[in-house]
Amino acid sequence: MSGRFAGRIAIVTGGGDGIGAATALRLVQEGAAVMVVDKDEANAQAAAREMIKLGGGAIVNVSSHSGLLGSRGRAAYTASKGGIIAMTRVMAVDLSEHNIRVNAIAPGPINTPRIRKSHNEERHAAWLKAVPLARIGDPEEVAAVAAFLASDDASYVSGQTIAVDGGFSAAGLRVNNLEPRS
Repeated sequence: MSGRFAGRIAIVTGGGDGIGAATALRLVQEGAAVMVVDKDEANAQAAAREMIKLGGGAIVNVSSHSGLLGSRGRAAYTASKGGIIAMTRVMAVDLSEHNIRVNAIAPGPINTPRIRKSHNEERHAAWLKAVPLARIGDPEEVAAVAAFLASDDASYVSGQTIAVDGGFSAAGLRVNNLEPRS
């Protein structure tokens, strides 16, 4: 099989649907042999041990824009996603001696089954107003960034978190969204 991941093995955790499924499909399309796991804790942090045996590799963790910014009423979720970002940095340092790069992606609003269930029209409109690109992303767009970080094209990128959020985390307070004070 040809492609930039020909002869490589990828493990995609959370690959049952949404972003994980799109990432697994993207890696298969680019030649990787992919194992999809979902909600199986034992199979996850084991990936690094196998990569050490194979002489190196790349790990792409999935965080969220909530790990970069505060999210009202979501302390536990935000803390866990921020923890993934911190863990990514530590793993990047700890695993570098084994030729393993570790990065993370931080998706913003992405058109996944979970988002379609939880966003009503009002919430969807609010996101469109808050995201500078004025749209919800597709899982395939996140998968493309994950594939880049896993590829040799990112061979000197490690310990980084890439926001895939249409500019949401970069925008800060969007003044044009505020009503003027009287």
